[in-house]
Amino acid sequence: RPAGRGGGHSWDDAPDLRYLSPSRQAAAPAEMRAWVMSPEEWSWQEQAGVWLLVPSAQAAACRLLNDRFRLRRSGLRVGAMAHGQFNPDHELAMCTMLAAGLPEVSVDLPGALRYLKRELPDLPSGEKGWLILRHQGLALGLAKKLPNRINNYYPQEWRIRANLPEGIA
Repeated sequence: RPAGRGGGHSWDDAPDLRYLSPSRQAAAPAEMRAWVMSPEEWSWQEQAGVWLLVPSAQAAACRLLNDRFRLRRSGLRVGAMAHGQFNPDHELAMCTMLAAGLPEVSVDLPGALRYLKRELPDLPSGEKGWLILRHQGLALGLAKKLPNRINNYYPQEWRIRANLPEGIA
């Protein structure tokens, strides 16, 4: 056994990373690949049902590190497949390698603050599906539009908890 993987610790309980070789990159679902700019330049990995991206040039180093140490994770979280649908991760929404043409909505300052409080900003009507919310060109995160409501996917633990002054939000 590699050093650091045992001896009374719960190291063995963590799932191992499964790296996809470049020849098997097609195994990454097409719905995910559509969200990433130049998906063929990345090594797609799956860890416990969550897909991660590592630059192809660094994939071998990640494999080596995983063989020697217990890595909780390496790479950018892309998302997961659930019930046959792609659920993008907040990390993907915040990265700079998003594919062009993804659905996005620009919100004003009050709408951005409501979103960051995990409340629902006013969004224009339109097709259902995932939206990237932006304020002044910067990504804030994800929302999912459904036929009868909108779900805010901003991470719960990051939300603004303070009351905002009157007139701001």
